[in-house]
Amino acid sequence: MTFVTALLETLCFSGIIYGWGSMSYILKDQGYFSSKCNKPENLHVAQSTTGSTDESTCKVQEVTLNLVFTISSVISSALIIISGYILDKFGTRMVRLSNVVLYVTGWLVMALTTWKQSWTVFISMILISISGFSVVVSNIPVANFFPVHRALVIAVINGAFDSSAMIFALIKIAYDHGVNFYSILFFMAGCGAIMVVRFLFLMPKMNIPYNVPEDFQYGLQCCIKNEIEVSPDVTEVSRLLPGEANTPDLKSCILNVSFILNILHVGILQLRNQFFYGTVDSWLNQFHDTTSPSETSYYLNAFGIFQLCGILVSPLGGLITDFCIQRFSLNSTEQVATRRAVATYIGISSVLATLFSIVVLIPVLPLQYLSFFLQVTFRSSLYGGNASFLLTLFPGKHFGKLYGITILFACIIAILQYPLFVIVTRIFDQNFTVINIVLLAASAITIVHPIILFVRPLSTKRATEE
Repeated sequence: MTFVTALLETLCFSGIIYGWGSMSYILKDQGYFSSKCNKPENLHVAQSTTGSTDESTCKVQEVTLNLVFTISSVISSALIIISGYILDKFGTRMVRLSNVVLYVTGWLVMALTTWKQSWTVFISMILISISGFSVVVSNIPVANFFPVHRALVIAVINGAFDSSAMIFALIKIAYDHGVNFYSILFFMAGCGAIMVVRFLFLMPKMNIPYNVPEDFQYGLQCCIKNEIEVSPDVTEVSRLLPGEANTPDLKSCILNVSFILNILHVGILQLRNQFFYGTVDSWLNQFHDTTSPSETSYYLNAFGIFQLCGILVSPLGGLITDFCIQRFSLNSTEQVATRRAVATYIGISSVLATLFSIVVLIPVLPLQYLSFFLQVTFRSSLYGGNASFLLTLFPGKHFGKLYGITILFACIIAILQYPLFVIVTRIFDQNFTVINIVLLAASAITIVHPIILFVRPLSTKRATEE
């Protein structure tokens, strides 16, 4: 029950900001950030194949909505470190309580204002995004209840995070069918009660230890005795493996060449991914010469529904890694085999990102179903490969900090998505071709990291520890 509810909660409340294309469509229809759209210099007029005018889009509105997504996604990702600190210091219940407050406040801020106070969208989306990452951080330890299948559970929860982008798509579908926008906002705010019920009855007050004792209790009946006996220090010690007492310190891990290359790898591919998330609505408008705006809306809905595939493909990464370890172990040590298996997993994310970047360059709208699928699969392999890399090459006691540092620096790189969109809007007149070619080249370059990881011999220090 705990795992199932964690999965559903992550699916419904965590990464919904990544369905921004659907919400952006609604906000434009509601008139948010449209106050300057009556000026001719801020309008872009789309032309049909016959040369007639189809419709105009407001450049300022497009750019501002993309800025909302950029700021929300970057701030929420960067604050993962703080969420992790609160979880370690004050326990699960404190994280979940603050999470619910942020979530409900975010939706109410938008529900109680109108398009005339468009600036409130920034506040609303930032709060909702931060609360979403808190859901993931507090639900991942649920995997400790399943020690034999811990990696698989973590992969599935991360897949649910990927798929949660479909929530905005479902909101758009309801909106298209006539449901009042503000009724939807109040409904989403009310859903915060579901999270309250779950963390009261199905989550512990403090943390879920790495090695869960048989008499461990949680929820309202959470036993104080268990919380005292299973202290954070004991939990951390129980995670140490033989020979890990003399592991490298955090500084040496951060300065490791492989770690630096991994940050660049994750950062570039996250930029490729988030640029598409933030601009998918505007990008689909390029196809107005071959389809109607209603068909563009249909494909936008399809993209949102495709996000559900994230939870379906996420377990494949673990299965591929296990298979590669078995194959490589025939001709090498287990440590080298594991390293090369992870390199293969990371390489798959680079290949999928490159294929995705190629498909989006082809101006055939029905073909974009394939790009939607490739985007979901490459995003799933990107974050799964990153977690596997950090667990394989670095001490377990540094995993949380290294993961947070990786995402933080990757977010700094991802900030480039906003100036890139400004270039598309103001220099290339809504034509994404040049920027997509640049992102294609950048995605292809990321294959360097897994190649070096595959061929580079295992470091003496790490091999000795293992």
